[in-house]
Amino acid sequence: MPTNPPTRWPPRVPWQIGGLLREENRLARRIAAGEPWQARQAERLDGQTFATWLQRTAYTAGGRSFFRLITEAVFSAEPEDLSAQWAAFYIGAAGGVNALINTAGGAQQDRIEGGSQCIAIKLAEDLGDRVILSAPVTDIDWDDADVRIAAGATTVRARRAVIAIPTPLAARIRFSPGLPGYRDQLVQRMPMGRVIKVNVVYAECFWRSAGFSGQANSDSRPLGAVFDNTPPGGAPGVLVGFLEGKHADFGARLDLADRRAQVVGDLVGYFGPRARNPIAYLERNWAEEEFSRGCFGPFATPGTLTRFGPALRAHIGPLHWAGTESATRWAGYIDGAIESGQRAAREVADGLIRTGMDPPCSKRSILTCTDSTYHWYTCLMRWTIRLVGTALVTVLLTYPLWAPDWGRGIQGEVWALGWPGGLIGVLGFFGLVALYCGQLQRLMSLVRPEARPVSPRSVW
Repeated sequence: MPTNPPTRWPPRVPWQIGGLLREENRLARRIAAGEPWQARQAERLDGQTFATWLQRTAYTAGGRSFFRLITEAVFSAEPEDLSAQWAAFYIGAAGGVNALINTAGGAQQDRIEGGSQCIAIKLAEDLGDRVILSAPVTDIDWDDADVRIAAGATTVRARRAVIAIPTPLAARIRFSPGLPGYRDQLVQRMPMGRVIKVNVVYAECFWRSAGFSGQANSDSRPLGAVFDNTPPGGAPGVLVGFLEGKHADFGARLDLADRRAQVVGDLVGYFGPRARNPIAYLERNWAEEEFSRGCFGPFATPGTLTRFGPALRAHIGPLHWAGTESATRWAGYIDGAIESGQRAAREVADGLIRTGMDPPCSKRSILTCTDSTYHWYTCLMRWTIRLVGTALVTVLLTYPLWAPDWGRGIQGEVWALGWPGGLIGVLGFFGLVALYCGQLQRLMSLVRPEARPVSPRSVW
């Protein structure tokens, strides 16, 4: 079926790739997802490109080519473009390289029937006329009290604002007063990846009838990644492919006919002569899309995380930042986008409560918000419980000292065991308390963040 036989690597190359995967996964696990700029060796990693790290770590050309293919597929960039620290953070946030590149059980496993836009469309339907379309934001005036947003003929005034667009687009908004230099320097160093996505349509899924999955990858062809994108009904047959990184840069300079010929030629190389005659060809150059200017997401260039990383999530007055690149888990993916939105919402609610304002409420709120009294009430109750509990324990431990006629109490029982037994008993008691608190913390962490009033660590 394929016109070109698969590449036969020398035995040492697969062994080297396995070693590289283990080394990169090990490195990623050492990077704290919350604050990767604080990791040990952060400056050394952030001071080099991912290509430099590969050159120093991989001793075979095959191993370096394999990771170049992964970099193009995952980041839509070349290893020379991004920081080795960013690569390690990104991989760690997903749980390892395999989670990023695998189809079964990995990031490439599922797709949304009808397209990812269905999520936004459904949310917009629920929100109704609160969603204002065809009004891109151009200006944001802000101070400590409120935010004034200009979007063409529309002006909105609010107490807080969440900016949830790619960093290069956030840099195109005029802020008054201007943002602090550290935030501006961050966005200057976080470009978007480059992707031309193509859907090539055929009358039938000829690759399936030949026993093939429709998935193909190459470290030498411009169309480096291909998947079966056929609709659930099974017709027509659709192959989706990606020109990524430098291949998207070069492909964008070709006219449509030459670019189509390049793509179809690569598909013929993968799947044989039946791929030569599609019935339709659709493409999108995401670098030319007005409201993304690239894909799949922003990445950090060398030196960015260690110098300006904290600005990625830190709010500036009433301005809060969200976006999948600011997530701590699955950065660059929908999961990460959701996490970042939840974080920004919590920041906004906390900020409004601290200033004595009421957080916005909805019929779906986990807690019924009536006024900021709720915050003070919960704080008062927590401290009351702590004080009462502490007083009760203190009385139980010390009453033999000031009321000996009540009995020997807990102290007497401990002394009766002798100092070795008493020490073991006390340590065992506190060990059981620590075990209980640890189990309770893990149980609380299973609750969605927006549904719990306190952090799981508060059990300590």
